Amino acid sequence: MRPERDNRLSHKTPIPPNFSDPASLLLTLDRIGDQVLDVEAAELPDVDLLTSNWEIRQQAAEEVVFARVLPKLGVEILKHFFIEKVPSERVDDETYPGYHLGFEITIRNLADTPQQLGYRVDGPTGLPTEGWWYANKIGRSWGAVGLRDMAVQFAGAEVQLFGCSTIAQGDVEPMGQGASLMYAGIDAQYFAAILLPQKTDLEEVWFSDVRAHRIDPEPDAKTNKLNPRLINATCRLTSVSQNLEPGGELRHRFQLFAGPKRPALLAQYVQSDGATQRYSLAPLVYYGWFAWVAVVMLSILHGFYAVFGNYGIAIIMLTVMVRGMMFPISRRQAKNMAKMQELQPEMKRLTERYKDVEKRAKAQQEIWRKHNVHPLGGCLPMFIQLPIFIGLYRSLMVDIELRQAPLLGQSIRWCSNLSAPDMLFDWSSFMPEMITSGVGIFGLGPYLNILPLITIGMFIWQQKMFMPPPADEQAEMQQKVMKFMMLFMGILFFKVASGLCLYFIASTLWGIAERKMLPKSPTATAAAATANKPSTAKANVNGNTSGGKKKGKKKHKQKKR
Repeated sequence: MRPERDNRLSHKTPIPPNFSDPASLLLTLDRIGDQVLDVEAAELPDVDLLTSNWEIRQQAAEEVVFARVLPKLGVEILKHFFIEKVPSERVDDETYPGYHLGFEITIRNLADTPQQLGYRVDGPTGLPTEGWWYANKIGRSWGAVGLRDMAVQFAGAEVQLFGCSTIAQGDVEPMGQGASLMYAGIDAQYFAAILLPQKTDLEEVWFSDVRAHRIDPEPDAKTNKLNPRLINATCRLTSVSQNLEPGGELRHRFQLFAGPKRPALLAQYVQSDGATQRYSLAPLVYYGWFAWVAVVMLSILHGFYAVFGNYGIAIIMLTVMVRGMMFPISRRQAKNMAKMQELQPEMKRLTERYKDVEKRAKAQQEIWRKHNVHPLGGCLPMFIQLPIFIGLYRSLMVDIELRQAPLLGQSIRWCSNLSAPDMLFDWSSFMPEMITSGVGIFGLGPYLNILPLITIGMFIWQQKMFMPPPADEQAEMQQKVMKFMMLFMGILFFKVASGLCLYFIASTLWGIAERKMLPKSPTATAAAATANKPSTAKANVNGNTSGGKKKGKKKHKQKKR
């Protein structure tokens, strides 16, 4: 967590005149007697808790208590902060649950008569915007694709994620009326800052209202060019007011988790000791489709890293393992494609012979059946690799262990983060802002990345090496479309993690080597050679039989005689 001004300067966004950068966990009173704080208002009359100085009531090495007394209103407010002490033997344990700050709110009635009192507290702010031009955090809905989204969970419900773009537009409705809040906070790509109420009863309702709160001013093209995905947002919790007798108090205790999104660590943070894993922070690590594949891929990847000590080598070894397991299927595919390529002369002859599409297709199927060729035989390996590709892509974009993991070494700037593009050099000084902004499909970012270009270049090279020549105009058009799609894929690939490009480069090299070592099919070669010889069938089609040739020869002799 850092000052939002530093976040903006990191992605070269101008600071607007009405810029606001409040601290986290700001507290004010929402209700005093009959006075209720308006949603858009900052504070009630005679209440100055957001900008005034608080008294330090108690202070120690691991805790501090701030106090504020409002004599006119007969109210005292305490904010108690305390940090978790990690045992010395567990300091190096990254999964030890010591990434939280204790936070307790106490409101006391100092008046001589009962008072209806309630509070409003804002959640954490200022999470980092690391990877602002390439990061693509996976959300549970189409709207949750920002860098700093609001995460919330209520009793009996699943985790909800609200994208910062949706928050920026003001499209998130108030929630939680009458529901028990498990936790709420801000979820980033690799880190999260979440408030967890510490209740003895899970069904107890502490808050009457939970809202998504936009801290940045509303985006405006003239005064604020901030990308909506980068909006600084937080959660705003409004407590259920309580009728406090003289000397009575309202006390709520929280944990503020502020740390990395390691699944084993998040699973240990639950709403209270009686809560199940369903209400832990573990669902904040979300892989989307084929999640089980992502978990398996990561487990294997971490295993290779434990052996080799380098995630670049681990990704290559993972590629070798995956392609090795698929070798029987991919070899069958390569043989099928080789036969298809060798049968192209015969296919071309059929195209010239049959002008009727239906007859031509029937003849082609007959030849494929004769030589045991399946035109769609190459699709099976693609379908098998699709879950692996999606699982690996999403795991690389989420796994914090790959964050800042270099390909070659810490001293080399290029490809120093396998979860990010390789960033060969900064071209923002001469490229237009539309490209360097990182926004939209053509927003490639401020760096030239070489690994995506190598990846697409190898795809095109492999296609050119092994794609059979087109048998007709339709096939030629299809191959042109495929080449165009490869170039379009290059744009989509330009900002993916360099670790994923490394996987594709290694996989493509394996495929090329596998195809080069494949022996030619003698059956298909013979069929192709036979197809180029003159055929008697053609003569029969035209009505010229062998008997007709003899008759012509006899007439020639009579003429000579």
